[in-house]
Amino acid sequence: MKFIKIILVIIVILLVVTLGFGAYLWSKLQTLKAGFGAPSGSVESSVPVGEGTSTGSSAEPITVDVSSLSESQQKVLKTLGFEASSYTITPQMRVCAEEKLGAARVAEIAGGASVGMFEAMTLAACVKN
Repeated sequence: MKFIKIILVIIVILLVVTLGFGAYLWSKLQTLKAGFGAPSGSVESSVPVGEGTSTGSSAEPITVDVSSLSESQQKVLKTLGFEASSYTITPQMRVCAEEKLGAARVAEIAGGASVGMFEAMTLAACVKN
């Protein structure tokens, strides 16, 4: 009887931890999804990803045409609920991304490399700012 109680307690603990982690991930995805809404502020330039500006040196926002992104990048955006045809990346977002992932990885992504879900969740704070 004592053994069954121990098993039940362990199962309850695992369920609580799993639900807590699921709620945490859900909230992070909602934050990321909300950040991919309509861009705020004025758009000063329209430059496809990977062209025109060097990493971190742009003082103006960059508008990214979603259709110019790689298929895997578009898939990540659609999975997160992003439906707009363009997205504005502010200089602050770019600096934050470089701090989170490093300038080399940001340059790879700008060149068309696929973004994993872990990276997308890591960048949620940059999109939110």
